[in-house]
Amino acid sequence: PTASPHAARPLHPAALSRWPTMGAITSAELNFLVFRYLQESGYEAGIHKGGIDGNVVPPGALITIVQKGLQYIELEANTDENDQEVEKDFALLEPLEIITKDVEELQQIVKKRKRERLQIDCDKDKGKAKECIEEHEHRLGGERE
Repeated sequence: PTASPHAARPLHPAALSRWPTMGAITSAELNFLVFRYLQESGYEAGIHKGGIDGNVVPPGALITIVQKGLQYIELEANTDENDQEVEKDFALLEPLEIITKDVEELQQIVKKRKRERLQIDCDKDKGKAKECIEEHEHRLGGERE
């Protein structure tokens, strides 16, 4: 896997809790990921040999870690060189999108959703539509789909 161009930019852990994901990861999605991991790693038959004391692992630890990972990727997808105001213009992603797509694909989804939201906002204020679109296109990097 290639390194993300955003990997060098540290994100403060507190930033991850500011934005909830569009929908929490479902039990079925998490179970599939765990099952796939166990299959790929060959651990499905030897899990009891791991030597980890289950009493020290808090309940819900896996879902907490996975959810924070999804939030981190979602935040990374909403951040690029041209977009300094992530908090103001944050686009939510579905857990399945985050799981199945790389950051570049997620960034395209985010840009598309921001443009759709922009179009709705600009349509509400028809008198300033041109200025509104130009301002937001500049914020989105001047790209058009």
